[in-house]
Amino acid sequence: MKTAPRPAPRRADRAGVRRASAAPAPPGAGREPPAHGRARPGLVRLLTHPALWSAIAALVLYAPTLRYGFAWDDHELIVRNSLLARAADLPRLLSSDFWAGTGRHTGFWRPLISLSYWIDTRLFAGTPGGFHALNVLGHMAASALTALLLGQAGLAPLAALVGGVWFALLPAHVESVASVSGRTDVYAAAFLLLAFWLDRRARRSGRAWCGWGAVLALALALLSKESAIAFVPLVAIAEWTEAGRAGRSARAVARWLVPALAVSAAYLVAHALLVPPVDRAAGLEPGLAARLRAAAWLEFPGHLTFLWPWVNHAPGPILMLPDGFWNAKVVGAFLLQLGAVASVFALAARRSPLAAPATLIVLPML
Repeated sequence: MKTAPRPAPRRADRAGVRRASAAPAPPGAGREPPAHGRARPGLVRLLTHPALWSAIAALVLYAPTLRYGFAWDDHELIVRNSLLARAADLPRLLSSDFWAGTGRHTGFWRPLISLSYWIDTRLFAGTPGGFHALNVLGHMAASALTALLLGQAGLAPLAALVGGVWFALLPAHVESVASVSGRTDVYAAAFLLLAFWLDRRARRSGRAWCGWGAVLALALALLSKESAIAFVPLVAIAEWTEAGRAGRSARAVARWLVPALAVSAAYLVAHALLVPPVDRAAGLEPGLAARLRAAAWLEFPGHLTFLWPWVNHAPGPILMLPDGFWNAKVVGAFLLQLGAVASVFALAARRSPLAAPATLIVLPML
């Protein structure tokens, strides 16, 4: 028995089928609904990032300083600083010696720190807790940036975490963070590390120059402390060690350094015009001046000991005055510094990835 043939669908019905199949799916259709309580990948990365835990380590260690009063040089630079009292004295505060408000001339020019003290005095009405809080925030930033730089250099997350936490907890930082007068070190470190991180990120992203962020961070580091001048040789060595792997010419390396060189040169000129350097041995008896200059060579080994947690880091170290340069300890310290510099050049000559970290340790101490 034959079945009757099915009638062909009407044209309108076929068009309706086509329209139905072409209609867009409602939002979210076909997607698997997120499991209840499942964390977003970005949030997981944030909560497990070495930089976050390095900053937390710094906060946990230095949170008690929020209850501290002023100590050490804080009384001279903040409590008894005559230039912090009146708003009219702000231009002079920013254009004179860092210790000008105490009647001293040291040859230091750190206007960003002076400005921060001026602002804090008005924000916190002279209460030390606010001053200490900004020191802690600066150290948290520096610790996080240390971990970021280690990760940027290719270290595993665990190694970056160890390095960032080590930096946060290093006893050598106690005086700088716990004393408000140590803000020069804290801010200079944070801004210099930020400038270097932004510089390397821009370079590896293929940009034409380091960017305004890196330039501004470098300027702020220089205006915090003179030792930030180490940024230019630091970037130069980083550029040199990466040039071979990236196929960059010497001209490309030199062109990349131009912005940092311009900022550093402008800073040095302004420093020399506003606050000229001071000969610390001036006015001393010639024999004592010679002993003082010889003693300066002994500071580098002392700074190196700050890298180890079991060495005493009490403030106000006693400077030993040797008989002269040919004292055995002075000669040994000189050879140690010469060896440290030679090691940096040797690492750079081999284009070793360790050259930039070694420079970052050695140069500020020199």
